[in-house]
Amino acid sequence: AEVNTITLVLDELSSDDQRKMILDRFVDPEGAAPLANEIAVRAGGNPFFIREIIDSLVDRGILAPQTKPEGAPSHEPQRLLWVKKDAAIHVPASIEALVAARLDRLPTSEKEVLTRASVLGRAFTRANVEALLGRIAGRDLAALVERSLITTTNASGRTAKDAYTFRNETTRAVAYELLPEEERRKLHRSMALHLEEVSSSRPGQDDARIAEHLDRAGDLERAGRFYLAA
Repeated sequence: AEVNTITLVLDELSSDDQRKMILDRFVDPEGAAPLANEIAVRAGGNPFFIREIIDSLVDRGILAPQTKPEGAPSHEPQRLLWVKKDAAIHVPASIEALVAARLDRLPTSEKEVLTRASVLGRAFTRANVEALLGRIAGRDLAALVERSLITTTNASGRTAKDAYTFRNETTRAVAYELLPEEERRKLHRSMALHLEEVSSSRPGQDDARIAEHLDRAGDLERAGRFYLAA
């Protein structure tokens, strides 16, 4: 189904703004200056690319997150320490490739949770992910939050219990593309059936969501009936 989208065009950061954005993440900004210069050159001024490069370096153990000071705001990112100064920085040519490389390095169970969540859309619940997995996912979801791949805040910026959001649409789209097409269809079909079951006591509440999953599963006839009911 076609949906309304908003395209955001991000201007390149100036050299000074790039350095500030990077160095603000470090415990020792002066000591991290050579690394900041290299990240800035490779990111080409794109703030999203800068953030993904930093997160990929954390995943690889080149940067180590430090414990937040007591009383620090929850939304403030952890400060970083450059611990492997002789490690090479390998940066793919595109943001999508960089995100894909990060996801490929995930533990199998976390990767399984993230790809299943991608079927549900940008925002999703723990209950629906677990319905697709057939197992408990709390520990893996917490790990993915720690890796800054998903957040526990909704579109309004509020924290919601057992509700999650992909940090950005690129991460969700890359995770979704990791699934073979036939597996994506099966997962959409499974979620449509699950939503039908849990929605039986409130007819019409989830018709549009069920229709979209059936559409993506290739069941166009049933999808059409739910679209009409929505």
